[in-house]
Amino acid sequence: MGLDVESEITNSINAGNIVTAHETPVSFVGGTNVGYLLIDPLTGAGAYKIAGGANGGFLSSDAASILGFLGFALGVIGAGFSVPLLVVISAVIAIIIAISLILDYLAINHRCTGLGYLIGLSVLATLAGVFSGGILAVVIMYTGLIAGGGAMSAANSSICKN
Repeated sequence: MGLDVESEITNSINAGNIVTAHETPVSFVGGTNVGYLLIDPLTGAGAYKIAGGANGGFLSSDAASILGFLGFALGVIGAGFSVPLLVVISAVIAIIIAISLILDYLAINHRCTGLGYLIGLSVLATLAGVFSGGILAVVIMYTGLIAGGGAMSAANSSICKN
């Protein structure tokens, strides 16, 4: 277990939260990691954490960034040269990133209010882009994802974290 995980667990206990952790790291799918729960007994809010940072999502932030750039580029090229297949691939990538964004947001234990609404609006913008046409569709989809990324950054900030 890394020092950052130990520090997070210690800080959570000191804040009065209930912490449940494995006694030893767990081996799963060729890797070894630590999973733990942080529960606020007053509100019932909690976070199901994975030391490697996946925390409920299925894309790392690097993978999401690369996919986002690839999807945007494919969408712009597809819309610009009238290649519908590229726009469809771009839309599929945007939907995958939006799902990952929702899962990552739900796994964060934070105290800032209103961020869920911003995540919801970003996902709605992404879905609206899927049903729009041409270059406007690509711009709407990826603008929504960028807004959602901003909400994720705020939720992960020291101001919002427990």
